[in-house]
Amino acid sequence: MLWSISPPLVLALLIYTLIGSVGIFCIFGSALKTLTFQSLKVEANLRFCLVRVREHAESIAFFRGGPAEEAVSLLRLSELMQVARKIIVAERSIGIFQNLFEHLTFLIPGLVIAPRYFGGEVEFGVIAQASTAFHQVSVRNRQAAPRPLQTS
Repeated sequence: MLWSISPPLVLALLIYTLIGSVGIFCIFGSALKTLTFQSLKVEANLRFCLVRVREHAESIAFFRGGPAEEAVSLLRLSELMQVARKIIVAERSIGIFQNLFEHLTFLIPGLVIAPRYFGGEVEFGVIAQASTAFHQVSVRNRQAAPRPLQTS
């Protein structure tokens, strides 16, 4: 249907999809990969610290090492919270990018078909029809795409 309305609109859809994929994978993908690895590392450090305190509780109490162990545990916890904040910011940025990118599906067809409309080649309804078709194709592509794994 898009091809019958405007072949350049199909090309615009392909470019739109390519830019979206590259944007998500290159800009946000590497950052999230790094943050996920960092989160796993910091969580493991905190767990190790807590297990060590549990296993050596008697000697820590005997030698009055509680404040030192508490300081180390709180440091590990604060590192974990910092990484969690960075992950939240990165996921928020991805959400904003996806939301803005989705709204472009209503703008791009109008920009591509506008010269033909002002030239008198097509009616105004064609712009709305193309916009709806463009949006439906992009929504179906997002629904068919695999979902990222959530880490806890």
